[in-house]
Amino acid sequence: LGRAIPAGGTVDDRAVEAFVADTVTRHLPAGFTLIAGTGGWRDTATGRTITEPTLVLVVLHPAGERSAVEAVARAWAERFGQQAVLRVEQPVSDLRF
Repeated sequence: LGRAIPAGGTVDDRAVEAFVADTVTRHLPAGFTLIAGTGGWRDTATGRTITEPTLVLVVLHPAGERSAVEAVARAWAERFGQQAVLRVEQPVSDLRF
C-alpha cells in the first residue's frame, strides 16, 4: 500500500488509521498485520523508478479466497489515487497458532 499520493503529498497516519478502521477490518475481520516500510516501483507514465513510504498488509487466508484482499487493494487504489497495489500470494504448508 504505497503512501505517496500522485497528486502530491502522502497518506498520513490519520488517513491510514481511518482506512484500517473502515475498510481493512470490515473485509478482514479474522485479522491481519500491517508493517511499515519503503517501497519502489516503476511509474508507467514516466518509466522512472519511484520510492515511497509503504505499508505491507499481511493476511493469512484459505487458498482461493482472495476477494477480501482484492477489495482492500481496490479501495486503497481508489481512495488514494494509486496506479496499482501489489499483491503476492504464497502457499503455507504448515501453520499453527
